Amino acid sequence: MKAKVRLLRKDGRLLTSSDTPVGAPAAPRFAGVFSLDEFRDVPSKRTLVRARLVGITAGTESNVLPDLYDARVLHAQDMKMRIHGFERAGNVEYAQTWVVEVQPC
Repeated sequence: MKAKVRLLRKDGRLLTSSDTPVGAPAAPRFAGVFSLDEFRDVPSKRTLVRARLVGITAGTESNVLPDLYDARVLHAQDMKMRIHGFERAGNVEYAQTWVVEVQPC
């Protein structure tokens, strides 16, 4: 499903209004195709729920954002969802929360 995603954390830390310079727009929204699926995670040796936001250009699928692992839907209402999990950057895992706005077809 087409969606826009706004990140609520950077390097595991909640973003606050002081993280945005005066006059700058709020946290950017990333657009793409959102999905939530189960997959076998080799590093943790278990099955996880994964949230993804991918873009499709010239028939090729590529991640718009790093995958969100062990994803849990915290809230879903009025075409918006809040999803929490962790993302990987190399060998480091950071907590991350997405606000997902589902776009009409």
